[in-house]
Amino acid sequence: MTWPMEHTSPKRSKLFLLLLLLLPLSASPKTALDFLKEAPKPSFRKGHTLPPLTRWGWTMPLEVRIELADRWGYALEFGPYATPEFVRKLDDPKSVPSKICALSSSQPERYKLFVLLYRPFYDRKFLDSLPPETWCRDARGRLIDGRRVWSPEAPDEVFERAARLAVEPLLKILKRAPISVILNGGEYALTVYGFGRKYWSRDPRVLKAKGNRPWFDYISERKAHQELIIAEAVRRAVPGALYIYYHTGGT
Repeated sequence: MTWPMEHTSPKRSKLFLLLLLLLPLSASPKTALDFLKEAPKPSFRKGHTLPPLTRWGWTMPLEVRIELADRWGYALEFGPYATPEFVRKLDDPKSVPSKICALSSSQPERYKLFVLLYRPFYDRKFLDSLPPETWCRDARGRLIDGRRVWSPEAPDEVFERAARLAVEPLLKILKRAPISVILNGGEYALTVYGFGRKYWSRDPRVLKAKGNRPWFDYISERKAHQELIIAEAVRRAVPGALYIYYHTGGT
């Protein structure tokens, strides 16, 4: 903390200057890579059958990703979400995604490739293109409270389209390197009971489909049905990869 010199007494100013002279110079800041290299490494039993570790978060620098794969049991992270835009960087051999794929392709057992699945549900154009019955509606067919809230009865075609869009970038990556793990970050479409019930309970189509079942039973069945459409499409496209939906705690 510092004080503007014009608002401090001469005595306090002298004390402040003395402290500046006595305090040691701070050490050079360490990078994430420095910390990793200095930290004690885990020891994995030879021949273990554990799947490689993955993570869902901000993108690490290339050197950190390689270090995690070399000494910490992680798969080699492709980068941020495998969106169509990001995957186009593979056309540049000097780009980080190209270097990642080249490394994984050259040593697939050492550098198992990990990809974050593209989620079209965060694309405004995709959302705007969806059919009206995707959203909860009242008895007169109006959006409830004027909001686009995902209906548990959203058509399967919505998720089939999303699956096709998510798979396309994976196929382009596969041309460069084998994919070992695909992580779906979730958090899209049908949401949690605490948020959605006030909308679902005002949609006659939803109430009819629910019937006498408890809300949790009904919503669980619908969420599983919708996610399986995507999961099965990904597994068909990349049959050799481990597909993880992060809410399972599998990461």
